[in-house]
Amino acid sequence: MTAFKKLEKIRVINELSTLINAGVSPSDALKKLRETDVRVSVFLGKTASCLRKGKPFSESLSESGLFNRFDLIVLGIAENSGQLCAGLSDIHKRLEKRHNQIMALKQKCYLPLATLSIAILATSLIALVRDTPLMAFFQLINGLGYFLIVVVFIRFFLNRSDKASEDSFKVFWRHAPLRSVSVLRNTVEYHFYYTLIMQLNSRVDALQSIKILTKLCNEPDYIKAVDQCHNAISSGNDLSSALSSSGLVFSSNLYQLFYSAEKSGSLASGLTKYLLTQEIELEDEIRLLNQWLARILYFVVLLLALSLF
Repeated sequence: MTAFKKLEKIRVINELSTLINAGVSPSDALKKLRETDVRVSVFLGKTASCLRKGKPFSESLSESGLFNRFDLIVLGIAENSGQLCAGLSDIHKRLEKRHNQIMALKQKCYLPLATLSIAILATSLIALVRDTPLMAFFQLINGLGYFLIVVVFIRFFLNRSDKASEDSFKVFWRHAPLRSVSVLRNTVEYHFYYTLIMQLNSRVDALQSIKILTKLCNEPDYIKAVDQCHNAISSGNDLSSALSSSGLVFSSNLYQLFYSAEKSGSLASGLTKYLLTQEIELEDEIRLLNQWLARILYFVVLLLALSLF
């Protein structure tokens, strides 16, 4: 039996979130889902088994294929903070938005592929009329090679988008010159501070909250920055100063918010409002990025199509 399809993942995560939010225990929520869907029963069987052995819910879900590595880490932090429902709901919302973005981008790919297909057929027919059937066949094979390369690239890019958050963290912390790229910076900022706020709202102390955030990414520069922040807090510095001195405050607006919110005792609420704005900005940036990717693809396809003539 094949793995969960994307829409199935979104549906199952939403149902889990709804049941748990209604007060149903994680084990009972899994039981209800397994009773109503044979496919779900197969994939969640190992998860139920892990739960019975006393493993945390987020760790047990690693056997289900519902979540990628990054989302499991975020869910684990949410569970440790007593925010399992919020974590599931946020992941569901993010997956649903990402699916819609992918579908919109996929639709934009139809025109370039149709253009290339027409060029392949046209050049093959021209070769058939002007030359020989063998030349027309070679022309067709050459065009189909281009077509296959474009399709493979599109499929790779669309499939890789499932790991966009994790990849953004890796690229941001691995390549310093790219840290000024807005979409990367905002993605990292959103996820980093979302998990931090989740813990602060649950009354987890700042020292422990920062230490747990090392799980988000295993890049050396990131681990070094988080450890530096942890040590600064241990030395008596306040959270905003520790984050700033460690390179974990990514914009001047965020630093100003940290300074004013922490002094007034409303750090968590101030950060929550800030991230709501950042989330909207990030969605707009991703939408714009997808538009430009579609345009670049169309331009490349046009060059390939012209090269066939």
